Amino acid sequence: MRDELRRRVPGRYWIWTGAASCAALGTQVAIFGLSWSAAERSPALAGGVLATAIAPRVALALLGGAAADRWGPLRTVVVSGVAAGVLALGGALFGLALSDPTWLLFAVALGLGIVTAFQLPASGALPRLLVPATALPRALAASQVTLQATTVLAAPLGGLAVGVLGLRGSLLLLAGAALTAVLLVWPLRHRVRQAPTEYAGSSHLRLIGDGLRLVARQRVIRDVVVLLVAVAGFLLPVGSLLVPLLAREHGWRPEVAGATAAGLAVGSAAVSLWVLVFGGLPRPGFAIAGGLALAATGLAALSVSTGRLAALACVGLVGVGNGLFASHAAPLVLGTAPKTHVARVQAILMVAQSLPLLASSNLIGLVAEIGSARGATLLCAGGTALAAIQAVRSPAIRRSGPEPASGSDSWGVPVARSPLLRRH
Repeated sequence: MRDELRRRVPGRYWIWTGAASCAALGTQVAIFGLSWSAAERSPALAGGVLATAIAPRVALALLGGAAADRWGPLRTVVVSGVAAGVLALGGALFGLALSDPTWLLFAVALGLGIVTAFQLPASGALPRLLVPATALPRALAASQVTLQATTVLAAPLGGLAVGVLGLRGSLLLLAGAALTAVLLVWPLRHRVRQAPTEYAGSSHLRLIGDGLRLVARQRVIRDVVVLLVAVAGFLLPVGSLLVPLLAREHGWRPEVAGATAAGLAVGSAAVSLWVLVFGGLPRPGFAIAGGLALAATGLAALSVSTGRLAALACVGLVGVGNGLFASHAAPLVLGTAPKTHVARVQAILMVAQSLPLLASSNLIGLVAEIGSARGATLLCAGGTALAAIQAVRSPAIRRSGPEPASGSDSWGVPVARSPLLRRH
């Protein structure tokens, strides 16, 4: 009974989950509206607008994480939400007066990218501060389920908003969603740790360096970051790039390709629901390595599959493997990181996920063009298999767990102390 109570997700976390879902929905609808409005003029313009929204998120992520740890994650989320609402309302008013000029698309995309660079690390840090370490697997699984549902809902809702009011519709929806998220998290301000006084005299650059040193020194976080680089490079492009390339090679219709790619989300969501109901495995290291091995097996089978149902089953297996990895790696990292550094660790994870994806997408496309889509799929299978082997070889990951005992604040591994905190 006591163990079950320790694994229960507190009610305040569900409030935050609703707020995070509102913010994510508004952002995705706004991105859809910007891309649609730009695509009406030219595909190249649409690509440029999308890149303008993504680039600041990657470039400023470390600064955003340092700011959240210095100012407090909840305060950063609130300020970012207000900024997103003001940006969206200003863009809608300018669009009404000036008929959505091209410069406005780039300006809103740039502003949205800057806001999310601060909002995402802070938002990612809040689960660690709102729930005990024992409840993190279920809490993060719940977030994954709601965010996946938000992703499914965003495209049709964005299409409806743009169809009725054009770009202004998507921006007004962003404003409403952002301000709703602020109202939801505002009552939590007394339940979440704010900025530590030890950081009052520290510069953001110093805080960034302190976070990087922590990740380099803490073996569990460092080894998971290495695995995340491989996952970002070889697993994340499966639905967005590999499946369309294979569908073209096999002569499948776009609807078939879309249904096949959806198998990835279904497999991952199934694991998230399982973790939400039953909790994570007691040895997260085994789940991490096993998930990567399953994903590599699914990719290898996908490379030789020709039938549609076989391809769907293979992609579903990849989704299950990816879900096992994500649902156990995320709480392991959050449970290991000191609460004073969680936002910076989240920012480093964002960068570790974004940069390899940019590089590997070009590599996969080049391999598919020179050779075949099957060859590109085999390349991803090999990279994922190497990541699984690395997970098994890592003593820090292999020995991590079981879940923390009552009163513990970390996942069976020592929590590193910051050099900055030691000096004060």
